[in-house]
Amino acid sequence: MLGAVAACDAISGPGPSVVFITQPSTAIAGEAIEPPVEVMVRAGSGRLAGGTVTLTLDPNPCGWLLAGTLTAQVIDSTARFEDLALDKVGRGYTLRASFNGASAMSVPFDVQSGLVTEPVVLENVLCLKPNPQGDGESLTYVSEDDAFWIADDNESSIFEVDRQTGEYRSQVTLDAILETLPAIGQCDDGDGDPNTVCSYVDEFEQLAYDPVGRSLYVINSVNTSPPDRPAILRLTKEACAGCFTPESWQPLPVGPSYRSIIVVAGQIYLALNGRMYPYDYDTNQLATVDANGDSLPPTYATASSMVGLSFDGTFLWILTFSRRLHQVEWATRTERRSFELDAFGFSLPRGLEVVRDTIYILEGDVPNPVYVLSQRQP
Repeated sequence: MLGAVAACDAISGPGPSVVFITQPSTAIAGEAIEPPVEVMVRAGSGRLAGGTVTLTLDPNPCGWLLAGTLTAQVIDSTARFEDLALDKVGRGYTLRASFNGASAMSVPFDVQSGLVTEPVVLENVLCLKPNPQGDGESLTYVSEDDAFWIADDNESSIFEVDRQTGEYRSQVTLDAILETLPAIGQCDDGDGDPNTVCSYVDEFEQLAYDPVGRSLYVINSVNTSPPDRPAILRLTKEACAGCFTPESWQPLPVGPSYRSIIVVAGQIYLALNGRMYPYDYDTNQLATVDANGDSLPPTYATASSMVGLSFDGTFLWILTFSRRLHQVEWATRTERRSFELDAFGFSLPRGLEVVRDTIYILEGDVPNPVYVLSQRQP
């Protein structure tokens, strides 16, 4: 509790002791924590101490910025920190106070958003580290397990994380995929040299879950080093939580940029930059042209590339490269709302899911935090 001294906060003994006498309380991102944090220290055997106390954010796997004066002079056995501030909204942060080899942990505290926005409110930022993924590029929701799956273009694997905490649960590795589908690991790179080859599994970037068919679809995008080709994989869900088995795959046409994928009522749609088209996995046909080779209109189009898609049963949600979020009534293909996300500090938004009126957006830059936003009624 604020201002209380708890025995479990201090690490004491014959040496120095440290205890928080004013704990950190709920704060606003970017603003000083009020009231100021205070730490009491003793040099040992109850003697008054001099020197300095240092505060750190612990744990801090995502490297969030703890700003302000982090080292304070001890005056009358107490160090006072007037201007501490955190840059990221989040829950359950803790501070470590260190003094002459001794330390103590604070109680958990939250950091809230000071932004006042009409359509959405930033509620939390989930840190996905120290999960083993290298660089997440998209996410999809599996309701049966209440979990997200993330496509990783650095590890060439897909990872399952808890929806509420972002903590690692399981993964499907590249080795497991190659064991079941060995042909996907090698292709002709087209240079005429049989000793140089490419693959379809070096750049997992997009994925979507089909709850009707209980299938997870993963798209491998084009990469230059090592060379590879675009493809789509299908994994089938087993009875156990988090269990997916690689089933089959299809090569995709070289040329288009596959920016996102979604499954609505069993139908797959692929986003080619800012245009979304139906795709049939079994026939491996993308409906961009008709039988005569004439161009077909897209199912939906946006001015900027679609980098994230989600369907909540009524609305199609579209996240674009320009950091704009669109809410489209699926039955009529009519846009209901559209709003900018720049205020929330996204650098490279890459994944989108809407789950029970909560919007989850995956940041494409490492360490890949997931921004959690709640909707306000229009």
